[in-house]
Amino acid sequence: MASEKPGPGPGLEPQPVGLIAVGAAGGGGGGSGGGGTGGSGMGELRGASGSGSVMLPAGMINPSVPIRNIRMKFAVLIGLIQVGEVSNRDIVETVLNLLVGGEFDLEMNFIIQDAESITCMTELLEHCDVTCQAEIWSMFTAILRKSVRNLQTSTEVGLIEQVLLKMSAVDDMIAVVHDQHCPHLQSMEEQ
Repeated sequence: MASEKPGPGPGLEPQPVGLIAVGAAGGGGGGSGGGGTGGSGMGELRGASGSGSVMLPAGMINPSVPIRNIRMKFAVLIGLIQVGEVSNRDIVETVLNLLVGGEFDLEMNFIIQDAESITCMTELLEHCDVTCQAEIWSMFTAILRKSVRNLQTSTEVGLIEQVLLKMSAVDDMIAVVHDQHCPHLQSMEEQ
């Protein structure tokens, strides 16, 4: 989704055009760049240029304020998925970009930068259709194959346990894709 507005810097692409409700799934405040949400149900956020305040209902974010918290970035993406505003291709690309903390490239930029993003990714998968889930798992396993560091990070956040807990609830197609592509994780867990 191309936009003529400048992006929020390294982070979530595509940039949403309006205000987005993020609900309780978010794990961090209302982004950054000044203020947060108040107890009265209204939050005050400074605009990106710092010129004045924007009053927003609790649980709403201003797209002109950069989002630095990885949980909030994934929460915004989940919100877009729930309202049908993003294609599977955009979801996969955004997840990969979030995992590596920039523009994903399987040859040049494939190291997972924030371990918490792996947990966020597994939570996001519950909101995606089966085809999208399979695409994300396929690319994620390619990232794991490229780097022992990525395997280590996945092991440290308990990816195997997370996947096994979700395995009974996923479509058979996803379980087969994951089993075929993740024997590396099993060997790392046993060490």
